[in-house]
Amino acid sequence: MRPFRNRRSHASCRWERRLLAPRMDLEYQYLVGRLQETLAADPRVSTLDIKVVATGGRIHLIGEVPTHERRAAVIAVVHEALPGVQVRNELTVLELSGAQEPEDLRD
Repeated sequence: MRPFRNRRSHASCRWERRLLAPRMDLEYQYLVGRLQETLAADPRVSTLDIKVVATGGRIHLIGEVPTHERRAAVIAVVHEALPGVQVRNELTVLELSGAQEPEDLRD
């Protein structure tokens, strides 16, 4: 004989997801906003150009930074703000070329 299972209809599960979704959205938005604010306020980073995505219990950082030191500083700030959270660093370092010849605009 099969043990009794508490079965719910698919309709009730859908309603629960709809009711919980706004709450999870608010927590997600708060977490992302707080982290972006922290990155902007910290003197080691001072930028709003980093996209922060929180998904699957992990933080994803997406964007471009000018130096390897800035990239490391971003990671340090995130770990200080959210200790114990996994961080996926997808930040790229901009390759800045040296000075080029001036452009002649005369006709």
